Amino acid sequence: MTIKFALESAALWPSPSTGQATEKANNIRFLDFWRRYGVFFMNSNTQPINDALEVMPQPIRKLWQAALLSEGFRKVDYYNENNEDFFNTPEILLNNFHDVDIACVEADTASKYLPKDEYCGFFENKKPEICRFDCVDSSNQVIKFRNLWDQIIPSGTSRDNIWKDRFYGLTFFAKRIAIIDRYCGKSISQCYTEGRLSGTTFFLKLLSQIPGDIKNKSISIYTSDKDVDISDIQASLEKQLKVNKKNIASVRLYIAQDREFSKISHDRFLRFDNIVTSIGKGISLFEHASCKENFSCAIQNDDGSFKAHIESFLQNVSSLYSIK
Repeated sequence: MTIKFALESAALWPSPSTGQATEKANNIRFLDFWRRYGVFFMNSNTQPINDALEVMPQPIRKLWQAALLSEGFRKVDYYNENNEDFFNTPEILLNNFHDVDIACVEADTASKYLPKDEYCGFFENKKPEICRFDCVDSSNQVIKFRNLWDQIIPSGTSRDNIWKDRFYGLTFFAKRIAIIDRYCGKSISQCYTEGRLSGTTFFLKLLSQIPGDIKNKSISIYTSDKDVDISDIQASLEKQLKVNKKNIASVRLYIAQDREFSKISHDRFLRFDNIVTSIGKGISLFEHASCKENFSCAIQNDDGSFKAHIESFLQNVSSLYSIK
């Protein structure tokens, strides 16, 4: 999952300020929330946020400017009028942001929706959750996110729920997805000869079911050559793409010698842009209608080291196959 948020620009550096040290800490904490969990539903009219940045001290302004340009901070254009009454008028806010999880607002604005002793909550039990900008890391949505990823996936959990609760949101907004699984090649080969979908091919099927008609996702698959038939892997992936290629721009298959793979990664991962999930039994998580055993599943943010030390290494020692 990801947390979709809207942001009242006036909350970035309110006037009067509570003090530079406090406001600086609030902004750094908010940017960390955005990088780790968030998708900014950002007004295509950027003037309000640009105006808010102008009153900030330069070090914080630079952090925001870098975030607004970086692909590591997920954002989507979400047009609205965004006039001075937008966040202060419940009817406008609720009608325009029903797709958003959290509306992050300035403290005075929050007081129009919430009891004075509350920092987050739901106005009239409707989405989005209203939360003070300086308290976003304690919002219901963030706590729910953390609790989910602190848990294992218990045996018997349905594949549909695993996809919906954990991976749909990550996949929806990702442009570059990687499967790093030493044994997924063996599984693809075996399932292909048995006439059924492997976890990898079912994952490609799920990608094609995401709403939208733009082929904007690039998929990289890394696996070892142990107990695999490369022609079967290619045939299986190509067969799946003929049926399900709606959202997929390209698929690259990297096959490394098993001894090379073992040097770099015994763990198995799924990467969604800069978000990396480690999965105990890998992409086989999607092979059956429900998982047959307990799966560990954790999430982390990649600062570039994951791609540099794992994916780049595997690319250098692998044979590359483009799947069409």
